[in-house]
Amino acid sequence: MLICAVRQNLRRWAWLAVLLASRVCAAADDVETCKKVDPLASPDACTAAIKSGSIQGHDLAVLYLNRGFLASRANDFDKAIQDYGEAIKVDPQYVNAFSNRCAVYVRKREFNRAIEDCDNAINLNANYTSAFVSRGNAYRLKNLHSQAIIDYERAIALDKNSIAALFGVALSYSSVEDYGHAIEAYGQVLKLDSKSAQALNNRGLIYLRMHDLDRAIQDFSAAIDLDPTFVYALNNRCSAYNSLKDADKALRDCDRAIELAPTYANPYIGRGRAHRLKKQTDLALNDYSQAIALDPKSAGAFFGRAYVHDQREEYKQAADDYAKASQLNPNDPETWNNLCWALGVIDQLKSALYACDRSLSLRPNNAVTSNSRGLVNLKSGNLAQAIEDYDRALNMSPKDENSLYGRGISKLKLGDRAGGREDIDAAKAISSTVADDFKKLGIQ
Repeated sequence: MLICAVRQNLRRWAWLAVLLASRVCAAADDVETCKKVDPLASPDACTAAIKSGSIQGHDLAVLYLNRGFLASRANDFDKAIQDYGEAIKVDPQYVNAFSNRCAVYVRKREFNRAIEDCDNAINLNANYTSAFVSRGNAYRLKNLHSQAIIDYERAIALDKNSIAALFGVALSYSSVEDYGHAIEAYGQVLKLDSKSAQALNNRGLIYLRMHDLDRAIQDFSAAIDLDPTFVYALNNRCSAYNSLKDADKALRDCDRAIELAPTYANPYIGRGRAHRLKKQTDLALNDYSQAIALDPKSAGAFFGRAYVHDQREEYKQAADDYAKASQLNPNDPETWNNLCWALGVIDQLKSALYACDRSLSLRPNNAVTSNSRGLVNLKSGNLAQAIEDYDRALNMSPKDENSLYGRGISKLKLGDRAGGREDIDAAKAISSTVADDFKKLGIQ
């Protein structure tokens, strides 16, 4: 940089030299600014350095890469991809450019292009951790979790302190319900960063799925202690308290989550469930309806509202909402079972039978659904089939008064008075209201 230091001492007649020196110095300054890529950096320095024409080869590729990084950080993904592509044109062996473009394609959800770029990066450098992480992300978001896990584990083998790889592998293990490995991975994250509220929240969700409610609440609470405005952790702890039937604590958390994020649907679902537990059905319906208004594709909101209608014996409204929930979440056996029951009560028996069969295809040998189908067949006059359904339910749940009573009625209708009376008496011994419950369903 000697020419820059002495340029002010040049004589007037050397004006051309001064001009040339100024341009070289400006380009050099822009290169240094662009290379730093600090939080305050502007792409203008990179653009000026690139346009100067004084930078060639790999150094030019670095400038394109850094400008692409700045564009990516500003969420201008198309510009980032363009610059990474220019870097690759200048230097086709530039691993970082392939890996960075892969990461941007992942963010754009163009997963096949992402995988292709990460493949190229890995072919150029088989020990490039970031490329394995980004390719793992692409596979995970394509629901190819086995392939994602292989890539994440490879990244961890290369860098055991890669929090990105540990998070990714935990998410994939959780998705395939390998909760032990997922919990272990989040534990490793927390060893590296004990203040990771996200890791605590995610591990809490796994414990919640495992019905280990005490540990779930412990993790959610730790996340909230680190960040009292962590809406997702508040919502999740609300769910855990609901599972414990502690409606007051659930309400406290969901109220706070709604206060922080009034357009986030899930806390309204949680608060609706808490109100339902407290038998405040009007408030529950309002919350579920608000959740549906905010997120019309929320199966949980429709299911919750249907459940309240069911409790209020508003079976037509319940059936309508269960039907919507089953469209939004067609792989949930409980939704199909509840739809079967509600349709059976209002005598839409053909549709009810279809719903029960869908539920059993997803969750075979389930006592509750076998009982529901028994009701539908009893009301349809398919008495032998009803008895078979109730037999199956009672094999799994011998003290179920509804299945005993339904089977007893079916036997009586087929002329088996002794067998029918025996089942009905056994049902009444378990529940004094069972006969009245069946009367409400139109059966006596």
